[in-house]
Amino acid sequence: MLGLATRLTTLMLFLFNIIEVVSYPILWEGGFYDHTFWGIMWLLTVVYGQGKVVIGSFNL
Repeated sequence: MLGLATRLTTLMLFLFNIIEVVSYPILWEGGFYDHTFWGIMWLLTVVYGQGKVVIGSFNL
């Protein structure tokens, strides 16, 4: 992501991840831990932001 609406985009991916886990019960066997990992990474990005080295943070 380029830093443009990173938190909004990541929040959408986090919600989509929850929908996937709830909608597809076959994921509970092996994919639940993968979705938990991705969910934690996306939630951290929503909370802490994208970082300092992004296109959206340059002041011209």
